Amino acid sequence: RQRRQRLHRRRRIVPEARDHREVDRHQDAGETHDGGVRGRDFMRAISFSGDMRELYWFRDDLRLQDNPGLLEHAQADELLCVFFWPRPRPWCNVSGLGAQRERFLLESVQALREALRARGQDLLVLHGAPELLVPELAGQHRIARIGVAHTGGVDEQRQLERVRGRVGIPLELHPPNTLFRQEQLPFVPGEMPRQF
Repeated sequence: RQRRQRLHRRRRIVPEARDHREVDRHQDAGETHDGGVRGRDFMRAISFSGDMRELYWFRDDLRLQDNPGLLEHAQADELLCVFFWPRPRPWCNVSGLGAQRERFLLESVQALREALRARGQDLLVLHGAPELLVPELAGQHRIARIGVAHTGGVDEQRQLERVRGRVGIPLELHPPNTLFRQEQLPFVPGEMPRQF
């Protein structure tokens, strides 16, 4: 309950001219089929005002509960929550998202957005390269700190390093949500038993 209350007390970053739902409906803002907006179109459509803020970048952790990274940033005065719609690389004559995965992702993003809105927050869904849009968001909206959960994929790590190289502010990598934290294990990770 304390965690939910802390998140509820955080002020969302509110655009001056119109809120995010209006941007979603605004044809000139580059509306997409999933309720998101194309990155640069969104930045042209609205402007923010206010003091220093933090940004939390959702990746595979599309939930409020059991999300240590989000909890860390719930202490911020103002918090901008962002999700970038994935752009999978073609592999073995397969490109894009499969129908079932896309449906699941749409439902997960919508559920997260509704949960955030119930707490006075919102989720910004953008289409575009994070390595280009995160630095632009950070500079335009005076973001002081960026947080993102660790993802094990090689491509995801390379993308994160490209983002880190382009932003001039702290980018904190939070541990993923696992059953046990590393310090709770009864052995050193490098000495993990071969069998259990």
